[in-house]
Amino acid sequence: LQPNSERFMSLLSLSKQYIAVAAGHTLNVFCRNTAKLLFTHECDGTDVIKLQLQQNPKKQSSDAHPQIAAEDSKEEKPSTVITHIVYAAKYDCFIIVTDNKQMRLLIHRNLFIEKRAKQNNGNDEVDDVSMSDDSDLPLYVLFAHRKMDKKISTMCLSSLVDKPSTSTSTDDTGTDTCTQSQYLITADKFGVIYLHHLPSLAIKHDSHGHLCIITHIAMDVSGKYVISCDKDFKIRISRFPKMFIIDGFCFGHTQAVTKCVTMQ
Repeated sequence: LQPNSERFMSLLSLSKQYIAVAAGHTLNVFCRNTAKLLFTHECDGTDVIKLQLQQNPKKQSSDAHPQIAAEDSKEEKPSTVITHIVYAAKYDCFIIVTDNKQMRLLIHRNLFIEKRAKQNNGNDEVDDVSMSDDSDLPLYVLFAHRKMDKKISTMCLSSLVDKPSTSTSTDDTGTDTCTQSQYLITADKFGVIYLHHLPSLAIKHDSHGHLCIITHIAMDVSGKYVISCDKDFKIRISRFPKMFIIDGFCFGHTQAVTKCVTMQ
């Protein structure tokens, strides 16, 4: 993979079947065994526009063509760079964060077809977009998008959490209400930690406490605590999922803490 501009960043994410490499604003998914390129997704803004049109096709104005809007967005905005990627095996999805405060969730096409079928069963009117040929779908489909107020500095996946429920449907956030659930934990450059539902990316709650940029967050081995470190020489230990409860701080560092790793 060769960078095509000065704004280039290379990231790597591994799963049991795939290797995901982010180069600039492009996500490339390879087969882990054969190294064959299976899927490519460009986070250039046009993907978000198409998703919004698919979710609200009736709200599309007659005087604004989607292709023209997409071209205008590419000309006005500078090329974005993918800063973080993570793979959630429970939902078979990739979560992508770019430097323009955008979050994207790409879900496997098989799960996308299942979720779309459940939505269509509850609707009397089915749009032509939702009834398109499934063979045209890529390996991973853009399923959710969220615009954050501040830039995301780091993120990680939570441990599996038991979620008691009497039904097997989905709630208003699009999250499965049965068995166990998993959350996405993100932190911005203003010291706020967010807990996101998966796969909808909806914010469950946020937690304050850091007064500067959070450089890294990690889950402990037991899955009961979230460890976050910042550039103000300290490490915070919070309970999970109630991250507003702080169990303690680790002081004594004389330089900015950039990474934290938990061990058994």
